[in-house]
Amino acid sequence: MQGLHRLERDPAICKSYMSRGQILHNLISRTHLWPTFAPGHHTAQASGVAGVKLASLATSERFRRDDVRRTTVWIGSGLIATAIACSPKEPDYEKAANTALSQAAISTVSAEYDDGARVLHVTGTVPTEADRQRAADIVMQAVDTRTQVANEVIVAGAHEEIADDLDGGLETRLDDLVDADPALKDQPVAFDAVNGVITITGTVATRQQRDKVGGLARNQPGVREVVNALELKASGK
Repeated sequence: MQGLHRLERDPAICKSYMSRGQILHNLISRTHLWPTFAPGHHTAQASGVAGVKLASLATSERFRRDDVRRTTVWIGSGLIATAIACSPKEPDYEKAANTALSQAAISTVSAEYDDGARVLHVTGTVPTEADRQRAADIVMQAVDTRTQVANEVIVAGAHEEIADDLDGGLETRLDDLVDADPALKDQPVAFDAVNGVITITGTVATRQQRDKVGGLARNQPGVREVVNALELKASGK
């Protein structure tokens, strides 16, 4: 499967092979199946990734059924391997952010990506608010706005009270507000407060509900930033 690893490393090759239907042909032609076919019979040709023309082979009385079955298995395996190798992959936001922070010599800040919420959490402690904002700017530039960033970095001394005393209270207050709203109380909404930064996850029925929950969080005393990662249900508008 060395060829598949090469496809993963070189998307341009993958795209070219997919467009011409050559991946399946190459996977099969390099196996030892073809020598089992009787001389003079038709050779199966790959016609794109859609499949292989087995009809002419199956009509031959000298073509054994076990060869057909083995060939079909190899074809199916080739299709699956091709799909996996050539499927698009989500960027490694966490690695990109931490590399950028390291290059900027910001050793007290790190990033961790939450796959479920699709949010990049940036945490740590810095001396000043300017340093906090600089760390956030570096991370956002590294991920190029392709994911949401929660800047949970603490400014030494200034934010420690919020981190220690208010986060739990913020989560409880927001939970109570959602439960008291007839349109929101049955929606699976969760709040995570870290150093005054609120990350909202879950699902709601409409964009209006999503915006309303975000507004509730922004209007709470002690909230410094809101990352609204709420998703809409399939029929939400």
